[in-house]
Amino acid sequence: MMPNPLTRNNVTVTGNRGARKTIVFVNGLGTDQSYWNRVTPAFANDYRLVLFDNVGAIEANQEYFRENQFRYLNVNGYATDLLEICSTLDLNGDTVLVGHSLGAM
Repeated sequence: MMPNPLTRNNVTVTGNRGARKTIVFVNGLGTDQSYWNRVTPAFANDYRLVLFDNVGAIEANQEYFRENQFRYLNVNGYATDLLEICSTLDLNGDTVLVGHSLGAM
């Protein structure tokens, strides 16, 4: 059974939770959501902010990564995770994605 994407990817929703617009920050491999710590404060008053950790990036999801390593052999597995997060959070057309490295692919 696939775990909830919000738990699996350690999703954090912060900023202005009542804002009409959302920014999703997607970091690259080898980093976690703390990569954005110096950037997100500039947007926190005006946007709902969504940050998460790619599977395999943190201790909490290493087991899932090992059990599903073939899913993450290319960018498709990470893109699927992003889509599952967006769907679970019911993000709409007023969403901006800001990506770094793999997160921009």
